[in-house]
Amino acid sequence: MTRIVALALAAVTLAACSAVPTAGPATKPTRTCAVLSVGEFYGLAHAGALRQLRRQGVAIDCVVGNSMGSVVGALYADAPAVDPVERLRALMRSYIDESKREFEQDLVKNLAAEALKKLTDGGIDLGGFRRLSHARFVRVLDAALGRRAIEQLTLPYTTFHQRKDGGGLQLITVRSGNVADAVGASVANPLIFEDVDLKTSARIDPGADRLSALPVSDACRLFPGARLIAVNVTGEPMAIAAGVSCPIQEVVVPRRPGIDRQEAAQGGPEFDRLVAEGEAAVVRALASR
Repeated sequence: MTRIVALALAAVTLAACSAVPTAGPATKPTRTCAVLSVGEFYGLAHAGALRQLRRQGVAIDCVVGNSMGSVVGALYADAPAVDPVERLRALMRSYIDESKREFEQDLVKNLAAEALKKLTDGGIDLGGFRRLSHARFVRVLDAALGRRAIEQLTLPYTTFHQRKDGGGLQLITVRSGNVADAVGASVANPLIFEDVDLKTSARIDPGADRLSALPVSDACRLFPGARLIAVNVTGEPMAIAAGVSCPIQEVVVPRRPGIDRQEAAQGGPEFDRLVAEGEAAVVRALASR
């Protein structure tokens, strides 16, 4: 089933949406779900937001995330007692270590390729440190998560991806199976990974779907009546389908232009800045309640 009807409904309701919608169930929510948006490297701010929520005493009982939000969300759902920032930093360091190992395994081929690249465009890329490999990332994530299935995570977790269906796309909900495989499908984005081709990939990042960019409507459908804390790093207003009744607290992380993606991917100062922006956004949102 496509999302055309839902998108039409979202277009009608979007104008009426505020940062914190007031509609909610008659009874007090019994659980709180973190809903994490798409946003490529801006999504690193999700880790800061989750850390700050924990510091503020907000208990998260379930996690829903797409694209980069699916990555950070999976790490948190796996070990909510562990600092999500340091968990994410460790994952990125593991990716770099694995990149070095693979580069050294095929040194002659890689050196020849990099020499040619340097001659043709003046750039050099040592083992994929400037271009990220999707296949390698999924392998590293799978190892970091102990090859767990979603059913084995500490917190209930859901992610989504789009699958080609004839001439269109079908949104797929994933609530079971290998975590890294599910996250890999949700984060299959050519803006992040060089080996993702939208023309040939069977499963792709769902961010082009307006409702899935910040999947609060789907989160409410899957966890009816839950309080939703929606961390939005998309730079776009939150869209909500008609009929959503869950109380929603939106945490908006402003986008600043020109982030250093390479530095962020390597866990450098840009990584820390994005994390700090996620933390600050939570402080602002909770203070405005």
